[in-house]
Amino acid sequence: PKPQCQDHSMEHFNCAFNFSCRAGMPVMASCAIASNVTCSGERTFNITHRCAYCYQLPAHQHTCKAKDPCVTGAATPVVHECTAVRDVLCLPPRSFQKLSTCDFTSGKSWRVATILSVVLGGFGADRFYLGHVGWGALKLFSFGGLGLWALTDAVLVSLSYIKPADGSAYYESNPKAPSSRIASSVTLPDPWHSASSCH
Repeated sequence: PKPQCQDHSMEHFNCAFNFSCRAGMPVMASCAIASNVTCSGERTFNITHRCAYCYQLPAHQHTCKAKDPCVTGAATPVVHECTAVRDVLCLPPRSFQKLSTCDFTSGKSWRVATILSVVLGGFGADRFYLGHVGWGALKLFSFGGLGLWALTDAVLVSLSYIKPADGSAYYESNPKAPSSRIASSVTLPDPWHSASSCH
């Protein structure tokens, strides 16, 4: 059976946007599935979305990839090519560039660090694993601050507030992490498109 037209990603719709909408407020767009898309059901829709250009979306609503190779530990921002995620409707263009610092990893696992912090945190195992040797030794000889330090670290590690000592990111994502993968980003100048279609 043919997929329902309404189930296609937003990039397959051509939409007439209200570019005079008030930023951040709900606004309706008249959209139609692209003519080259085969699907069943209604082909035209009125879709309510937040009034925002795609490059203004929060980090979890777009994906980014470095345009040039990232250098481990480099503080100099590099250009990232970003695209709004498939189920989000926003004012075009859907693809844009952001200037961001690169996340890099030295192979440390958030899951391993969290387990060590919970199970062996009183002996400083989590701090030693993450490369905080001095803090690990102090934690070891104080028996985890009589438990209080160990408990505090267990919470901070699980929330990714405590990271590897070299400043790298954990190699796997943490759903509880307070920050996004692309941080300290600045949108590069890009002309505001007045064309009323999604690409």
